Amino acid sequence: MAGWKTRAEVAAIRKRYPAGSRIELDYMNEQGMPPGLKGIVKSVDDAGRCT
Repeated sequence: MAGWKTRAEVAAIRKRYPAGSRIELDYMNEQGMPPGLKGIVKSVDDAGRCT
């Protein structure tokens, strides 16, 4: 991870991806995570990660 996000950065992520937003994976360097996986945002945590 590049480092902690500021409160302003996390707020911007929450604004861009409110609960219910549909998302699609472009790339992740992890086995079992192929491009094109789709999901719906439940929340954005304090680190700026969508769950």
